[in-house]
Amino acid sequence: MLVAGILEELDQDEASNDIGVDDLEVDVSRTHTTTSTPSRMECSSQPHRKRAKNDNTTLIDVMIRTCNALDSLVANFNQQTKRENRVVGELEQLPNLSRFDILKLSQTIMNDLMKVKLLFNLDEDLKVEWMKQLLQNS
Repeated sequence: MLVAGILEELDQDEASNDIGVDDLEVDVSRTHTTTSTPSRMECSSQPHRKRAKNDNTTLIDVMIRTCNALDSLVANFNQQTKRENRVVGELEQLPNLSRFDILKLSQTIMNDLMKVKLLFNLDEDLKVEWMKQLLQNS
């Protein structure tokens, strides 16, 4: 309710309360000067185009960053899956390895990037010896 409405209400109730508008003039004038900003009700009825635009821009920025992060996660996942498939494929080509051995070796090798690189760079006879050693140590 605006100050003018409060004053009219106080003027109507003056006889019953023994307080008149004249008694409140000092407080009203002080209230009037301090309430130069619009009230909460007045603010809610005004359009917030600038704020809405900022909110939309912020929302779009968040959505773009989220999409970029998801793209990066999917790319990393795909790269990791390809690497895992290559390691398993390389291990399957080695002789005398059971499925369980391939599983154990792939877990051991995939935990260390240097072991992955070593797997693809060793000669076949060295790979076989290295796989035997890894199986004994794990």
